[in-house]
Amino acid sequence: MKSRMSKLSGLILISLGFVFASLAVQAKLPAKVEKRMDKVLKKHLESAMFSREIIYYNLKEVSFKPENTIFYKLILDKNFRGYVYVDEAMGRYHGFTYMFLVNKDFEIEFVYVLEYSEDYGSEITSKKWLEQFIGLNPQSEIKFKANIDAISGATISSKSITESITFGLQKLTELKENGSL
Repeated sequence: MKSRMSKLSGLILISLGFVFASLAVQAKLPAKVEKRMDKVLKKHLESAMFSREIIYYNLKEVSFKPENTIFYKLILDKNFRGYVYVDEAMGRYHGFTYMFLVNKDFEIEFVYVLEYSEDYGSEITSKKWLEQFIGLNPQSEIKFKANIDAISGATISSKSITESITFGLQKLTELKENGSL
């Protein structure tokens, strides 16, 4: 009898785990990448007095798959500052991790490549190239090779991050519309 009860309890716990996994997303960045993200935010915000809170959302209420996407609410000096979006885009052979910060109006304030391991294409980590995205928002027309420059030798990475940023802005808009933000 005890054996059946413990098996039943185990099944119930496993079932609850699956239910909760389908309701909320909890992605985790490697410690090294998280540390780099905090260093970049500290420099951009010109303050160490910030915190970031992971945003959980119901997977059944969004049209996208979470994959490696993480959303953070950014608090600076106890005031809401904006959202940090962290995702992966694809280089020629490997994925790379990047982030962008949007303000309250969902305008991009900056973009930063947190981890890039390709042998070629590292030009996309250039601050000058990434500045093209500043001021863009979900209503902006973001077109690779039109208003976003391609980079010779980094065509795949530059196209990939451009498309990923565009999709990231759409994801943030969807989360706002369904009340998750």
